[in-house]
Amino acid sequence: MSNSLYVLNTRPQPACWQLQQALDNASIKSICQPLLEYQANSSSKVLKSLVNEVKPNIVIFISQAAVDFTNNTWPLHDWLTPETTLIAVGNKTRDALKTLGLQAICPKRHDSEGMLALSPLSSPYISNSNVLIIRGNGGREHLATTLNARGANVHYFESYQRNWLNIPAEQDKVWKNKQINAMVITSESQLIRMVELLSPVNDYWANKCTFVVPSKRIAETGHSLGLRNILISDGANDSAIVKTLKGME
Repeated sequence: MSNSLYVLNTRPQPACWQLQQALDNASIKSICQPLLEYQANSSSKVLKSLVNEVKPNIVIFISQAAVDFTNNTWPLHDWLTPETTLIAVGNKTRDALKTLGLQAICPKRHDSEGMLALSPLSSPYISNSNVLIIRGNGGREHLATTLNARGANVHYFESYQRNWLNIPAEQDKVWKNKQINAMVITSESQLIRMVELLSPVNDYWANKCTFVVPSKRIAETGHSLGLRNILISDGANDSAIVKTLKGME
């Protein structure tokens, strides 16, 4: 065990505490520092109206939060049918559905590009399908744009919204003084926010800190923002992140 590994865990709650427990169990020192929090963004009336209008035969969940907040808005078992194809962006999202007794397809690459490579979303199978993408407020349009181009009828349900937490100015100096040398960041928006907090990205953060992210696309964004040491975990679930960090020892 390397005593020097010290991880900043930026996942939103409650995932932050869950990951911290997994890191503690693996004897990896960490600090829990969420960058944002989630809150409900819609109502059962809105969701019921949308489902009745769209009659989706494919439902895509962009995150675990999308599963949790949608299920709290209107239980998934009340409107999903056995014929509905469910797609989860990654293992953590798939596991959230599995906990509810629902089976979902999960791509090997945990991002829009990975989902677009799945057979149910490919041409010509997707043509004339009614697709409901469940996500938070805002985000990339690449998935919907591509599915529309393939002939699908695509609609969004934004079940939650992201609220950025107020991180004190020069907090990066506190992290540096604590000798934080690894960060877990599980979304592109959070990575961009972190770089803003570290701005300007100095030699310490660029060269001496390793950033663990769950997808190639997020890693590419990190490199474009000046980060040099980026590791891609096999998804955003706790076990994959812990495995990647253990590999650093």
